Amino acid sequence: MISVNILFFPLGRGSDYVYQGTTRFRGIHDEFDLDPGSEDAGFFLDLPEYYLINVDSFGKVARDPLDQWIYFLKNQDIPAEFDARGLKKARQVFDVMSLPDEARWDYEHFVEEQRLMRARMAGSFEQGEQKGLLQGFEQGKLEGKQEGRQEGKLEGKLEGKLEGKLEGKQEERRSLAKRLIDRGMAAAEVSELTGLTIDEVEACRRE
Repeated sequence: MISVNILFFPLGRGSDYVYQGTTRFRGIHDEFDLDPGSEDAGFFLDLPEYYLINVDSFGKVARDPLDQWIYFLKNQDIPAEFDARGLKKARQVFDVMSLPDEARWDYEHFVEEQRLMRARMAGSFEQGEQKGLLQGFEQGKLEGKQEGRQEGKLEGKLEGKLEGKLEGKQEERRSLAKRLIDRGMAAAEVSELTGLTIDEVEACRRE
């Protein structure tokens, strides 16, 4: 078990900005530490390990992945060269939270629409597959052929509608990208947030 405590205020006296501590059992009479021994070592391994991170005491240079996270917490900024695990996702969230209210609402609405569309598509495909299997077993070869023709027509209509929706979603992406570009966001960040390629973002910038 690990307990990580992020501090934005001074605590104790020390020159470091990350401190590690473990649970220690000391006799109140003989003042000797309790020896876990081999038989009970597993119990002691399950005891908490503590880390105190004093953000204000951190300097300006990030020397390792942990430092990169602390730099972000202190400066509210993630330099492009930082590659610590999880920072890419943090950068995306931070970019969204840094947007003006209207642009952030537009982006959150766009993400929710994408989620709902994927859910509807998954549900429709699953229902269609189950219905097709049931009808195939119950109605036999001839009816299956007839239904296959009808379903083929229906699938063609559905595909047409789906293509139209996808084109509409693509246009939504482009519209959102243009608004983000107008607010000064870099092409790489716009690409990450909208799902457009860099070339597509640059095309939006030229329009």
